[in-house]
Amino acid sequence: MKQTLLFLVLIICFGEIQGQGKAKKQFNQGLKQFKDKNYSLADSLFKLSLTEEPSAEKFKTLAMLYKEKGDLCASCRYLNKAIFLNDKNAFELYRKQCQKIDTIRYNNQSDKGYKYLSVMTHDTCEKQSRQLFIKRKSVTEMDYAFYISDTNKLRPTKMTEFPDVDINLQYLLFIKPQILPTFPGGEEARIDFLVKNIIYPEKSKWRGSSGDVFVTFIVNNDGTLSDISILRSVDVEIDNESLRVVRLMPKWEPGKVNGKAVRTKFNLPIRFTIQ
Repeated sequence: MKQTLLFLVLIICFGEIQGQGKAKKQFNQGLKQFKDKNYSLADSLFKLSLTEEPSAEKFKTLAMLYKEKGDLCASCRYLNKAIFLNDKNAFELYRKQCQKIDTIRYNNQSDKGYKYLSVMTHDTCEKQSRQLFIKRKSVTEMDYAFYISDTNKLRPTKMTEFPDVDINLQYLLFIKPQILPTFPGGEEARIDFLVKNIIYPEKSKWRGSSGDVFVTFIVNNDGTLSDISILRSVDVEIDNESLRVVRLMPKWEPGKVNGKAVRTKFNLPIRFTIQ
């Protein structure tokens, strides 16, 4: 039995090494074609390499290729994929090439020591702009930050006055409330819930897939979860298992601002590790 298991492990490891070697070869061939301005062939080779072995560097290279081809929308999409793999350089490139940012500072004397500002962001090839409103004491100390989420009620089109939080609370989506939402029972209870409910997908095990999935969702002011989706992927099976488990979660303790429950955007990392 032990020999059989060892044999299977060796097969999996050998398959992974072969896949990595093939991916590197395809990527290097793609770089040569890119240098020779054979963009279509380079595109195909880079995408084949990504299928075998995804990486932020490959997404950035595809972004460069599409920029050379004059397709800025596609270039920005690939930079965004590299950002999801925690590439800081891709983030800087995205902000420089794919975003127009305008900052507004509001004069508000009611809270001395606080600064009120908003950051209006427009992404290349996206129709809508986003305006993030921030109340803070310093760069590192933020009281709260939010978007206006119901555009039928309050349209985020460069608002020249800072919204009244207490009046407009039901229309706001916070990314950093004064008190963050929490799983009932706290961090240990959340980890225990995930351990008891997650079933590692068999297909992912055989492929050797592992890593951190980021699930994003809204914690509503009554503690229910909505708009559950994948922010950062590992593979289809692991992504679907993460979504299934998050949908099983009980009501959370909602985030709060000025003592009132608020809707909060929350990003939850879930780690999948093959033992």
